[in-house]
Amino acid sequence: MSYGGSSEQIKIGTFDGGGPSPQDIDGDGVFELYAVDQRHLNAFGPYAISLPPHQILTLSYQGDKFDDVTSQPKFRSFLRPRFVENYKKYMAVADDSAQQAAIAGILASASQLNLFPAFRNSMASKLSGKPADGYDKCRSPECSPEKMFKTLSEMVLDRFGRWGYTTGGTFRPETIAFFKDLESRSSFGDKTEGAELSCEEAAYRFDVPETGAISFSGYEISCDVETAVTQEDISVVSAFCDAVGEFSFENYMFTRTANGLKVSQWSKDVSGAASQTVEFKPCG
Repeated sequence: MSYGGSSEQIKIGTFDGGGPSPQDIDGDGVFELYAVDQRHLNAFGPYAISLPPHQILTLSYQGDKFDDVTSQPKFRSFLRPRFVENYKKYMAVADDSAQQAAIAGILASASQLNLFPAFRNSMASKLSGKPADGYDKCRSPECSPEKMFKTLSEMVLDRFGRWGYTTGGTFRPETIAFFKDLESRSSFGDKTEGAELSCEEAAYRFDVPETGAISFSGYEISCDVETAVTQEDISVVSAFCDAVGEFSFENYMFTRTANGLKVSQWSKDVSGAASQTVEFKPCG
């Protein structure tokens, strides 16, 4: 770093390959350092199949160190397409011992986008398994005294807790209450017989488990809510969605009405929501 003609060296850390690259990620005229979290390499499985989460670093206010700011909301538009790319790589992994490293990487990336509880739920059976031999022990100096992990879940929660990854839900109470109300109504759909979005085949259903996740499904799509802004009978959300194997982040507006639920959806430009708005009635 250079200040008024003088220079000062600030240690960032040890990085594999070429190290972090300077980029103005949020377009504010100030460069951040972009890298991947080196702690994931070889920690949960083979290096080659690790999917380390992306990492964004900025110089601290005091100018004496670099802080990890990856989870700040302003960087989410940068992280979302990279998360989709890594998730596709994860879905392509078949070998169990290799998949363990990919699972940990995806969970870390999900944590940066407020999706950890949802992905922990969907991966519950895999997380309950024993870690692969050679990766089931936490050695000194990382763990003192050294210890063995009985399950992959225990390993992930232990390391994520020490590394600063968020593993709980962060939705505001009004958002939880809004979606719990929708969950309690069972489902919403078109009651017209033979309709494409019928109650029998394509109803909207909501799930709010106690883990802090919010999920919903509709016609050929299932989504986990990333962010939500809720006021009275309206909630606007960004969600990670799986549409029959096609992964993307989508935007939704859910509006409770006297007759049921109005759903608006758009991918990027909010002007597209008008043509993607449908009102559903409670099924049952």
